[in-house]
Amino acid sequence: NVTEYNISYENNELYLRAHNVDGDDFALDIRVTGPGTYTIAPDDIGTHAAFGRYEIDDTHTGQLTITKLDTDQRVISGNFYFDATYREQVVKIRQGRFDFKY
Repeated sequence: NVTEYNISYENNELYLRAHNVDGDDFALDIRVTGPGTYTIAPDDIGTHAAFGRYEIDDTHTGQLTITKLDTDQRVISGNFYFDATYREQVVKIRQGRFDFKY
């Protein structure tokens, strides 16, 4: 269960942050230019995803789908999933979704 969250969308960059009741932090930073599907994987434009100490790498990736981006009303909606790793352990983040005014 998420206890705190923060979302921002500026200059085509989406930043999601969340904190749950167990003290785990979640982060997703990715370039988004409109509705569509985006790969969550390390790249040269700063895509980053993490859950606690677990982070994406070249073999542990995911997908973000933006279902709505209304820059006039400042609303962004979508869903995501990704795998992340730390010391050879893997965590699978599934069925992530958001619908926010930013």
